[in-house]
Amino acid sequence: MPDHIHFLLVIDGEHLDKNGANQFGHLKEGMPKAISVLKATFVSKMKKKKVQFAWQRGFYSETIFRKQRREQVSKYIRDNPKNWSK
Repeated sequence: MPDHIHFLLVIDGEHLDKNGANQFGHLKEGMPKAISVLKATFVSKMKKKKVQFAWQRGFYSETIFRKQRREQVSKYIRDNPKNWSK
């Protein structure tokens, strides 16, 4: 289904302070802010190109700690376009 996107946002420890916060705040509270900035930036770029675009409300997020789960999600994202015609 080509009407949505998937992505992995990787935040390494280098960019977190001793309390687990980055420029958007603590990881748990900062995720909605980071997504909001991403959405606003994308919409701004689309408007400049005169492309009609709108995001759906909300988003699904999952915090991944284990390498095995990250690999599963990465595979799902890579394989997702193959399922668009189904």
